[in-house]
Amino acid sequence: MNKKVILAGGTGFLGQSLAAFLSQRGYEVVILTRGMSTERDHVRYVHWDGATMDTWTEEIDGSHAVINLAGKSVNCIYTKKNRDEIMRSRLDSVNVLTDAILTCKHPPRVFVQAGSLAIFGDTQNLCDEDAPHGTGFSVDVCKRWEAAFFSKELPSTRKVLLRIGFALGRDGGALEPLVKLVRYNLGGTVGSGNQYISWLHIDDLNEIFRPANRFFSQSPPTLGHSCSGSAVFLCAPANCAWWRFGHPLAALPPLAAPGRTPAAAWPIPLFPVTMEGMKGGGHRALVQSNDPCRTAGRDGTAAPRGRRKEAGR
Repeated sequence: MNKKVILAGGTGFLGQSLAAFLSQRGYEVVILTRGMSTERDHVRYVHWDGATMDTWTEEIDGSHAVINLAGKSVNCIYTKKNRDEIMRSRLDSVNVLTDAILTCKHPPRVFVQAGSLAIFGDTQNLCDEDAPHGTGFSVDVCKRWEAAFFSKELPSTRKVLLRIGFALGRDGGALEPLVKLVRYNLGGTVGSGNQYISWLHIDDLNEIFRPANRFFSQSPPTLGHSCSGSAVFLCAPANCAWWRFGHPLAALPPLAAPGRTPAAAWPIPLFPVTMEGMKGGGHRALVQSNDPCRTAGRDGTAAPRGRRKEAGR
């Protein structure tokens, strides 16, 4: 079996962690990057612009899986320019990867799209796949993102959409701005602190990607019906409120702050962090899905374990 995996936009926190994880387990990893083509740490980097077809499409042909992590980081102030780029970068990458797969003589078995649980907006209700979507810019991005992903049929390639919660781990991701806030003695609750967070550990996320590729690329489907068009939730089994979420983080040395004062809701947009959506509320993803075809874990069916406290160690 060809074990070549394409990571589109794999230069960020999730992509770098996944690339190392897959490479160490014998996969040939190719990262599509806006930077220069190069090779380091047994991973090849191939230039693309994330929007137009070019020679990078040759890497797709004959690969086992394409995992799309591309998109401008939401770790920014939501100016009009940044909002436009957040939206455009996601739609462009989905569309051009779909077109590239359609041109392949030997298309990949599976196309995995990294999405977001932010599609549920601000809610304290438990959310499964059929829960109503929220409102606001982040929700609009997620809805258009998912619509673009499922807009075209790929006859020989299974599509899997992963709605991912906050991925926590050392040296990046959602944890990094939280650590900075704590170090500046701003690590208290955001607003009321009652907003819910759905999260998972980066090690669990990496483990899930590998069996997800095998599980969802089998043909015919093993569960009696097609999983094409499914949305898989990736988060720990137990979500929690923001005020509880921050306690283990603030207690981890050397991050402990002398005092932690709740932050008012109004100044939060001034901080270019991923907490934009936490001003007014959060979401609660129900990991134990009613549809076993839509829940992925270590064996393809189980939800990941949670290790929030270990993330900062």
